[in-house]
Amino acid sequence: MVSQLQIVTTMSKTLSATYFRDILDNETRKLEALCKEWEDVLSKVGDNEVLDEERSGEIRAAIGLAHLLINQRFKQFSGLIKDCEEEKTPRVTPEDLQGFWDMVYFQVEDIHSKFQQLSSLKAELPA
Repeated sequence: MVSQLQIVTTMSKTLSATYFRDILDNETRKLEALCKEWEDVLSKVGDNEVLDEERSGEIRAAIGLAHLLINQRFKQFSGLIKDCEEEKTPRVTPEDLQGFWDMVYFQVEDIHSKFQQLSSLKAELPA
């Protein structure tokens, strides 16, 4: 039987600055791709009035929130990862990074959810 201490110790060994850098880079790429995809939708639709103001506002809001997350929280997280890698004082540990990521990930999920809700809109748009 595996003890709770063994699980925590094993988890601590797998958590590293590199692990979190990879997660951050991956989520950044995903969000940037979603932003580009929806910016393209907005530019294709243009002033054709295919989208009402409310729907285009929802798209702009999702894009804006994603950009804010990338430019602020992700940038802050990147700095913490760098501090962990360089072992600066006060020491930032992988566990600290996990705690920060847990908080930020709620925002990531929320933005993914906003884009997911918009996906039904694509079916309504002309090709």
